[in-house]
Amino acid sequence: MRLIFLGIFCLAIIFCPGFGQKDKPETEVGFADGHVHAGFAKKDGILATRFAYFQLQGVKTICLSLPLDSSRTADLRARISGEIAALRELANRERTFRLLPGDGGTPGPPGELDVFLSVEYFHGAFNGDAGLVNAYRDLGIRAVTLIDNDRDPFFAGGALTPFGKKVIALMDESGLRIDVSHLDSAQKLAVIAAAKSPVLVSHTNARSVADLDYNIPDEVLAALKKNRGSVLVSFNRNGVFAENGGRSGGIAQLADHIDHFVEWLGVDHVGIGSDYQADGRYVAAPLNEPDAFGRIARELAGRGHDAAAIHQIMSANVRRLFGAGEKAYNSE
Repeated sequence: MRLIFLGIFCLAIIFCPGFGQKDKPETEVGFADGHVHAGFAKKDGILATRFAYFQLQGVKTICLSLPLDSSRTADLRARISGEIAALRELANRERTFRLLPGDGGTPGPPGELDVFLSVEYFHGAFNGDAGLVNAYRDLGIRAVTLIDNDRDPFFAGGALTPFGKKVIALMDESGLRIDVSHLDSAQKLAVIAAAKSPVLVSHTNARSVADLDYNIPDEVLAALKKNRGSVLVSFNRNGVFAENGGRSGGIAQLADHIDHFVEWLGVDHVGIGSDYQADGRYVAAPLNEPDAFGRIARELAGRGHDAAAIHQIMSANVRRLFGAGEKAYNSE
């Protein structure tokens, strides 16, 4: 009998690789944050890692928004190219993180953190030059936040300009994620209608939960659903609570936003985009405290979300959106 049992057990292992193994806990797999402005700082004029927040949270994947500060620059392409080169050098020197552009390249050794790259620049991400779309793609950028202003005139009279249409078409073709976080609701709807690829809102909250103009109304969620787009939930206290205060209870309130988005878009199209910056100065308490990500996961479990859904929301969706599974690169 023992030999028969042993034979059955071996066959189960051969044909069912997961047999006898428990699912990895989320803390081992690692959480993911799809929109951050932190983690790197200048120290004695040299770029250095500052990962304490991510380590405390168990976050192992981020999408870092470039440039690393918001000061004006005449040549953003050159500046971002220089920052990416500095990040590569830092990755090779410290071996604490690796860049994951999602478009191939030379693999680097795994570090404590996988880093995707995006662009969000309020002084003109394209500076009126739609050709920068392909330049950003070639640099390994995975998403660009569209911002309508004098330098990047995406709209005129409420309609997309020829420049706006060209940028959207090029982003569709290039595979860059179109991020509409900083457009108003009418502008979001116009971009979603024009885009052929799924549109991203990388850091926002639900207006039905917290009535703030910046938050997404259900009308935009309906359009995103048809577009197969995705929403990442922000930790910003204004978006979470629709007021600029120090209210606590951010975990439950954030879960309300997640639940609303899941109801509209489905569990495969919702994730975390904390918009973490300035050492958590703008984050709703206790979302700026250790284990906030773990507490969100436990709150979702208490609301009836199963382990697979929580894994999608807290990790897998962000990694899929920005192309995880592709080779990492740290050198040219």
